[in-house]
Amino acid sequence: MKNLTTHVFLDANVLINDALFRQRQEKRGAVSATAVRYLRARPRARLYVAALSVVQVAATLDKRAKFTAAEIDAEVKRILAQYHIIDLTEKDLQTALAVAGGDWEDAVQYALSQKMRCFYIVTENAKDFRSFANVSVVLPGRIRLVLVD
Repeated sequence: MKNLTTHVFLDANVLINDALFRQRQEKRGAVSATAVRYLRARPRARLYVAALSVVQVAATLDKRAKFTAAEIDAEVKRILAQYHIIDLTEKDLQTALAVAGGDWEDAVQYALSQKMRCFYIVTENAKDFRSFANVSVVLPGRIRLVLVD
């Protein structure tokens, strides 16, 4: 039997918390950092991040976490090297408009996850994605229970 690849979409908050833990040892990011390490070690997991999320990570690390420009640059380079980046197009925005029921940004993230046929969205804010179909929403602390080889 052929090994199937599992497509997993990571929300920006998971990437932010991962960076906070790795760079600043902030305990609030430990669960996300552990989930990211676990996912990256899975040979059949293909990890996706929205291009929009990369911008959100950089802005949050700059404004809220007070990372230096060099630290932000290093984090963006790491993300670009370790994840599959999903470009945002006008068609994606149209798709998000069709499914938006609450949070616009979450609708865009969902539309992008569906474009790449992601079965899982890993996020710290699971309730924000519960109304979307065709995807399993997973908190970082529960990823080991859901995604196994």
